[in-house]
This record gives sequence, C-alpha cells and structure tokens, in this order.
Amino acid sequence: MIRILNFNDYIWENFSYEYSTLEGKSSSDTIVFIGGIVKYMSTERQTKVLEKGLPSGFTVISFGYINFANIKSYVEKNPGSIIICFSRGCQEAPNLISIEGVKPDKIYMIEPYHGNNANIQLGKLGIPEKNFFVGPNAARGKGIVSNPSNSNGRDHFDALTTSARQIFSSRTSKNTTSELISESSKSLLPKNIIIGDSQSRWVDWGSEKFKRISDSGSENALWLGGMGLKWLNNAVIKHSGSTEVKNIAICIGTNGGFNPSDGISGLVTNIENKFPNAKLFAVQGSWNWGGNLNIKEEKVKNYYSIFSTNKVEVIEPAIGPIEPHGPLPIYKIIGKNLDNKVQ
Repeated sequence: MIRILNFNDYIWENFSYEYSTLEGKSSSDTIVFIGGIVKYMSTERQTKVLEKGLPSGFTVISFGYINFANIKSYVEKNPGSIIICFSRGCQEAPNLISIEGVKPDKIYMIEPYHGNNANIQLGKLGIPEKNFFVGPNAARGKGIVSNPSNSNGRDHFDALTTSARQIFSSRTSKNTTSELISESSKSLLPKNIIIGDSQSRWVDWGSEKFKRISDSGSENALWLGGMGLKWLNNAVIKHSGSTEVKNIAICIGTNGGFNPSDGISGLVTNIENKFPNAKLFAVQGSWNWGGNLNIKEEKVKNYYSIFSTNKVEVIEPAIGPIEPHGPLPIYKIIGKNLDNKVQ
C-alpha cells in the first residue's frame, strides 16, 4: 500500500489525524520521502513518480523539505524507517543523521545538486556512496561522491522512478527488499550481533561485520537506549537465544556509571547459555557527559577488567570522554577492530 502524506498541502489539523493512523506500523515497511523544490512539480506529484518504481507493500510518508520539524517528529517515533531524499531534499541529510533511530545506510540520496561544488558535505555523513543515485552532470549530482550509483533517469524527475527500482531490486546490497520489509521477523539472527545500550547503534554503523538484531531497540532486539547492565541481563534471560550466532559485541556500562557491582559475571553466564557458540567482546563506553561527568578513565578500565576476568575480550579503544550519539570517527576505529577479530 502506498499512502501519501504531503505536508506541503496539509494543515496541522490534518497532520494530527493522518499521523495517528500510522502509529504502531512497522518502520521496516515504511518509506520516508523528502521531496525537492516544488516550482516544477509538487511534493505529492514527486511522490507518485517515486512510487512507480516501488514494489508493493510499502507505505510512503512524504514531506516537503521545508517541514523538518515534522520530519524529525515522525522519524523519532518510527526509528529504522527507510529514508529517500530527492534533489533539494538531500540537503536535510545532516539534520537526519543526528536523529536517534536514523541509520545512515538506510538513507538514499537521489540527484542532490552539486553545481559549483555545492553540497560536498553530503558525502561525509557516513551514507554509503552506492546510496547516492546521480545523473550525467553536476546539476544532477555527478561528482558528489566517488563511487555513486547511476540513477539512469531520462531526466531529473524520471530519476525518482529509476532509482527506486534499483534500490529495491538489488540483491547485493545489505538492504535487500526482504530485509527491509521483514527485518524484525527473520528466523535467523545475524552471525555477529551487537547488544546493549544506545551506543550499539553507532558501533553497528562503524562495523561491517557486526549488526544489531533489529534497528528498533527493544528487549527482543537486546539493545535499547538509556539502559544498563541489569536491563540487558533480564532481556538476555527472556531471549530465545541461538546456536547460529558466532560473535557478540556487548556495549554496556555507560548508563550504570560503570558500577563494578552491576553483576557482570551473571550477564556473561546468561549470554553464554543463550548463545553457546558465540565468542564475546566488550566495547568500552563513554564518559565526561550527562550523568558521567565526574567519571574517571581509571574507573572505566576497572569496570571492563571484570569482563576480561570473565573471559570476555575487551576491545580497544574505548568510545571515550565524549558525548557518544552520532557517527563519530571513533566508531569506525572500534568497528574495524571488532571486524578484525572475526573471519
């Protein structure tokens, strides 16, 4: 089903009503579309051109690029949504990246303007280069990244249809159609998983080989923002587990203030019981922000030494004395070091 909510055309009262009909819908089968300038084609019409390239089963929520407050509100309530930005709408990508629940590899950029070297910063946000669909010249995005996909559009607007077909027909991408539609209902978990708190999302972003069970945090996904070790331990106890998981990165400790009395040994035992064939790694958290302003690195090191005592390999370096929520360079280092630990 394609459902179009064009916030250029709806007044606030309509927004409140239409939005309520979407609550509870899985974000994995929802596309957030951010349209371009409406001088030559309205956002609603742009959406209809996009839908020509889509398979059945998706709900499209469309926004004009001028309505970022509404975009932010929707995406925060529907983490994990696929986001397609078109033309001028691509310039909202830096703001999108900062929203909790937005994953860079689920953002697709169709023909962002690149005349006079404009918007070069869009290629530095962690969005995969293959997720950029460009035309034959800079006005249609050529040159904005080194290895983009070809939109193959006959013109700028036709690129909406042709790019959508490529996005959802690829079987070499991590995000195949089946993954996007039913990510949370896979019968098999990823071979290498990340569990823990909100920093799990960014470790996922930094790693090529480790992934969260689901983009949406929950007990069943074994990760959730703001949670500590006791919550994770209870979630593990309730989980069905798997003999197929080979490696687990545990990203926990920050929200509990690195309390050595958290019960680390019990968590490790429960993880080993539920995932008997998995090797365990601990990702060291962050401090010097929020409730951890007075935490010293020595306390952090002592906390993770308990993981080492329980035969969990501690990954260096720590996320560190920073506010950790975003696509920070440290996550690429940690991700690479994790990836080097597995085949």
